[in-house]
Amino acid sequence: MHIFAHRALVTYSNSTTGEIRVKVPSVLGVDSEVTISYIGRKSPWAVPAIGDQILVTADDPNFTNVFWVQTDSVQGLTGPQGPAGTNGTNAVYDTAQAVISMQVFR
Repeated sequence: MHIFAHRALVTYSNSTTGEIRVKVPSVLGVDSEVTISYIGRKSPWAVPAIGDQILVTADDPNFTNVFWVQTDSVQGLTGPQGPAGTNGTNAVYDTAQAVISMQVFR
């Protein structure tokens, strides 16, 4: 089994509900949008700002469940868990140097 991380563009986020929608152009084209799963996430919600680029992965090639792969160096979050002093501007995550922690749910 291979797990791939993909760069996604945030098209919608809501820190009250925790909903995050993204486009993954490299896999789904520029017109398709998917919702990030709530699995493994907790309230209060930390969400990326609209326009941010984030890393996502999916549990199958059909993108049935899409997960936000958060890194230890996440920046630009909005909501109660966002780092102090961030202003929600576009954050690009350096995948080459990021330490990725991910839980696999079965």
